[in-house]
Amino acid sequence: MHIGLDLDNTLVGYDRVFAQAAQQQGLLPQGWQGGKQKLRKLLRSRERGDEDWQLLQGQVYGALMYQAELMPGAGWFLLHCRAKDVRVSVVSHKTRYSPKDPERVPLREMALCWMTNKGFFDPDRFGISPESVYFEDTREQKVKRIAALGCTHFVDDLLEVFSEPEFPIHVARILFGTEELGEDLNEGLVSCSDWALIGSMLLGCESEQDLTAIAQGLMPELAINRCQSVAGGGNSRVYHLLCSGREPLAFKRYPTAAGDSRDRLGTETKACRFLRSQGVVQVPDVVAINKEYQVAAFEWIEGRHLDAPNHDDLLQLIEFVSQLDSLRHKKGARTFTPASEVCFSGQEIVRQIQFRRDRLEQLAVEFPGLLSYLRQDFDPIFGRLRNWARHNWPTDQTFNGELPTQYRTLSPSDLGFHNALRAESGALRIIDLEYFGWDDPVKLTSDFCWHPGMTLDQRIRDEWIRAAVQIFTRDRSFMARLRAAYPLYGLRWAMIVLNPFLMSSLNNSALTRTLNVQLEKSTNLCRKAALLIEDERYKF
Repeated sequence: MHIGLDLDNTLVGYDRVFAQAAQQQGLLPQGWQGGKQKLRKLLRSRERGDEDWQLLQGQVYGALMYQAELMPGAGWFLLHCRAKDVRVSVVSHKTRYSPKDPERVPLREMALCWMTNKGFFDPDRFGISPESVYFEDTREQKVKRIAALGCTHFVDDLLEVFSEPEFPIHVARILFGTEELGEDLNEGLVSCSDWALIGSMLLGCESEQDLTAIAQGLMPELAINRCQSVAGGGNSRVYHLLCSGREPLAFKRYPTAAGDSRDRLGTETKACRFLRSQGVVQVPDVVAINKEYQVAAFEWIEGRHLDAPNHDDLLQLIEFVSQLDSLRHKKGARTFTPASEVCFSGQEIVRQIQFRRDRLEQLAVEFPGLLSYLRQDFDPIFGRLRNWARHNWPTDQTFNGELPTQYRTLSPSDLGFHNALRAESGALRIIDLEYFGWDDPVKLTSDFCWHPGMTLDQRIRDEWIRAAVQIFTRDRSFMARLRAAYPLYGLRWAMIVLNPFLMSSLNNSALTRTLNVQLEKSTNLCRKAALLIEDERYKF
């Protein structure tokens, strides 16, 4: 195997530096958010926009190149290639100078400096030879270089490269930067937006030896002797580290999916450090962070997952929630942003449900059963519960109005026994704070009850709700708002359990069976939410 890689916008990420440079030049308002492609489209829609874009591009690829970032997940991929002893070459269409740059900054030299600083040529990091990096004046010359090198695979962000008449037919083509993923590399072009997926397709799963080498490259300061994969891990991947001179560690790799701008690493490490500083020892201590590669090391928590939570487990979780709420006035608490997918109004709950439902409908061509469920079962119930919630919302807090700041609480957002471990002592430890931030206590309370990853009997649910009422007494409308919002949160979870439809190809029969199971779960949640408002005894 010989993997060829494009450089700009494939290995090198320019979104942040492009936006900053454009703002400094007055081409964008402060606070504008978006990537390179969005910026390019915006500028070129203006008079003289094409010239502005070319000038900006020359500046970013030249004098500002040092501010560019390694694409999320690319570092892990390159280390995996090295561990597998897979040959890697970088082939870039890059002229010596930008034609619009009056300062004549040498583009190739700037790129090589950037690669040097990022560890491309470091034998203890990516270990790529400088002789394996090629800059070509034209796209045609780039394609000829790919052929001459004998690459078996090539990854590029430009479809035009693969469309060149002389692009070698034997080279597997991977188009980087799009969200759709093809099935078979041998059938032609595959599109993929995630370096982790590219690594899985080309290199397979990491062996223990591979993982150890990768971890050593990412965090050499830890003196890692062994890295083992751990089952589970949810949205992130967790590994067990054995290091010289210290206790075992949990090594966590955070997802870098296209279109998801959430800083899971930054959120979790900040939350853990803040809580530990306030004496909240239920969360793990942070040992090391490598933000560039989206990995972090935590203390290893030896414990068991709570398949059958008991009353003491519930009391400990309630105490944890009470502690979080008591910290809302502490120094540093206000630096946290809203929790992931927070709903500070009834209208926001409805908006999120509608958004998830509409995304799913787009897949109806591939899975007709989904369309039937959405239109015939879900939509009528959604309409009924939406109107009921609006009608029953407390009068002092309008359905469309945001929850006042004084009633909000700090929350992991994804709180539950599924994100907890029970130590040998019986003490509960809380993990996975990737979505931590300010939240509506009603959402926190509702999500705990509705989460399909837990099996809770009615007694635990009732005690949980009673405890929540006691913790959040400062909000006199809490009970009324909980009653009105609770069925909607059930519908929200009915949409969340269908997420596998958004991530998978449906041609595999085993996968189709899995999706049918998720569809059944969604149906049950939906009907359960609908039954609530039909029950005259429904109250909190």
